[in-house]
Amino acid sequence: MKILILTCNTGQGHNSTADSIKEKFINEGVACEIADALSFVSPKMSDFICNTHAKLYKYAPVIFDLGYELAEKHPSVFANDSVAYNFFCLGVKKLESFVEENKFTGIISVHMFCALMVTELKKNSRLNIKTAFVSTDYTCHPGVQESNMDAYFIPHENLIGEFVACGVPEEKIIASGIPVKRTFYEKGDKSKAKETLGLNSNQPHILMMCGSMGCGPMENMTEKIKEIMPCDAHLTVVCGTNTKLKKKIEKHAAENITVLGYANNVSLLMDSADLYVTKPGGLSTTEAAMKRLPLAFIDAVSGCESYNRYFFLTRGMAIASNDQSKLPELIIKRLINEPALKKQRDIMEKEFSMDPQQVIFDYFM
Repeated sequence: MKILILTCNTGQGHNSTADSIKEKFINEGVACEIADALSFVSPKMSDFICNTHAKLYKYAPVIFDLGYELAEKHPSVFANDSVAYNFFCLGVKKLESFVEENKFTGIISVHMFCALMVTELKKNSRLNIKTAFVSTDYTCHPGVQESNMDAYFIPHENLIGEFVACGVPEEKIIASGIPVKRTFYEKGDKSKAKETLGLNSNQPHILMMCGSMGCGPMENMTEKIKEIMPCDAHLTVVCGTNTKLKKKIEKHAAENITVLGYANNVSLLMDSADLYVTKPGGLSTTEAAMKRLPLAFIDAVSGCESYNRYFFLTRGMAIASNDQSKLPELIIKRLINEPALKKQRDIMEKEFSMDPQQVIFDYFM
């Protein structure tokens, strides 16, 4: 058994999903590699697409949202023989050679673009290979219905009907949950985590982080929370790779406000937090749910993230406001309301009881 995981660098969430799946296979002694699917089309084209995606996501979310809405209304944009489908298929020959030379026996796609490439590969190849698609958001992405995988791993059993309605055969659907790295399955002692970070063990702690790129109204949210936050509470803001944002928010730094750039101790930060203020990304919400960490949502980008937002809000695992000016007050009220926080944690415990890594591993083994 040797597994190839195909990803696209259009957002760190897909790469994190790929890393978490690889982590499981490697730990079990199964050979596994990750590859950028678009690089088989052209490495330069892959860089262009990924950089453009990142800039739109960070600086022009309205355009990003319009693009996703267009794909939803016109799913035929990814249909067989469409311009988009044919573009992704330009790399199929190189992908086939790569799979054959490395003797892969299974391919896992964590992005819809990858799934379309594998679909074309299966049409014209004599390779006997097991394939699967792993959804990284709480919805069925436009274009998934044009793929042909042996299995579709989806985030929750309540989404089976949506995927079937999109055209995915029900017998191929496996409600596994979204796989995250093992460290997020481990729920560390909150008091000890706070002390490790230099906080008082019983100090209310808000963690704010909006993806690896640091997008959304984080500066404004920091300023407003600072104005009304109790003096005994602490706010940690993680700006990721967004150095410009970090410089802006550092102006608001205080004794009870910590501003970080890229953080490699996110698991520890989550263990120490009482409330997590973030955008509703598929991976960030799942990581928090696995940690049983109550959520508060900032509106940064719509598109698929609006479905993630709806999923967590309607089940009582998150708070949000359509009026962003009212969100800071809601955050502080929730921070000091332990019964409400406990209810959020209890719901997460109930809704996220599966081990997605194990489910995917068992399927391929």
